[in-house]
Parts: sequence; C-alpha cells; structure tokens
Amino acid sequence: MSRKVLACISSAVLLALPYLFPALFPLAWVAFAPLFWATQQATIRQALFLGWLTGMVAHLVGFYWLTYTIKVFGGYSYGVSAVIFCLFAAYGGLTLALFTLLVRRCGFGPVGLFAPLFWVAIEFWFPSLFPWHLAGSQSEFLVLIQSADLAGPFGTSFLLM
Repeated sequence: MSRKVLACISSAVLLALPYLFPALFPLAWVAFAPLFWATQQATIRQALFLGWLTGMVAHLVGFYWLTYTIKVFGGYSYGVSAVIFCLFAAYGGLTLALFTLLVRRCGFGPVGLFAPLFWVAIEFWFPSLFPWHLAGSQSEFLVLIQSADLAGPFGTSFLLM
C-alpha cells in the first residue's frame, strides 16, 4: 500500500475519531494534514481519488453504527444494510473528493483562505443524506463550539479548517 493511501486513511481516522470519542477533539485540528501531504504532488485525478478515499473511510469509521440502524429501523438483513451503508459512505466520500480537487486545482490561496472557503461552501451546498459539519468534532471544546452561537456551524468549521 502506498504512503499516500496510508496518509489518506490516517487522515480519515483522525477526522472520524472525535465524533466517536469527543475527548479526542484536538485530532480534528490536524486531520487534513496527511491528506494535504498526499495530494501535494498528485495529479488532479489522483487528488480526486485520494480525497474520495479519505471521505469514504472517514464515513465508514465515523458512522459505522448506521449499519445496525439501517438493519433495525429499515427492516433489512445485515447484508443489505451493509451494502446500503457502503453506498452511503461512497457517496459521502464525494464531499472530500470535491474539496481535495478544489484545493489541488486552486491552491490554498492568499493567507490559506481557499481551503476553509471551499470546505464551508461544500458543507453548505453539497446535498447530504446524513448531514454533519466539521464543527461537530469540537463538541468538547466548549470555548470554540460556543462560537457557533455567533457564526453557526459553518463559521466554526471555517475556523477549524
């Protein structure tokens, strides 16, 4: 397995863990560093794939419990629930694929503002089956999460990115 793929998987795990264990909220502050490293010299197609892989793995790790929920509340067998969940994770990976594509194509911009702007735009406009915001990873960081009172989850996601 290449180092770039491992970097993307570690990025996904760093992104997902604060949602499972809120005390690990500091991990979200560095979660995108491995992804940015992996896509730094990648082609556009590679960056798109690595972003999608990161997003898909983050969804698989962060929302693993949805398989059970689909089974119980949807009335499906475990196998069908797992397939539905994998499709959900693959679709969820598209947000990070688009984000990575934009950052790779346009760069980080002046003062590094492009990445947070791209992230917030995608959070706002991308249709999600199960909406989540990067800001949600900071539920234990009360001083920061209270900024959502002023700027909403998008403002907090912007700060975090």
